[in-house]
Amino acid sequence: KALLDNIRSKYPDAKILCVAITGSKYHDTIKGIADERGEDNNYYMLTLNKFQSTSISGHPDIEEDERIAEQFIAKIDTIEGLWD
Repeated sequence: KALLDNIRSKYPDAKILCVAITGSKYHDTIKGIADERGEDNNYYMLTLNKFQSTSISGHPDIEEDERIAEQFIAKIDTIEGLWD
């Protein structure tokens, strides 16, 4: 919450995309803040599914990165006036 408040104080007109992974320990908190503040106030929420394929280190592999990118693109495309 403090991070978002800091961003908002420096960039009052920013459109803020909050992102969390389903089932992560932060998901409910992040979603709650985004829902509370709302899209009318330029807070948007993207919930990513748990990673389907990962590297040995547990990070997303290239195919998973592409799936994540597609989800970002789809969400960003729903935000009106983003590129104005």
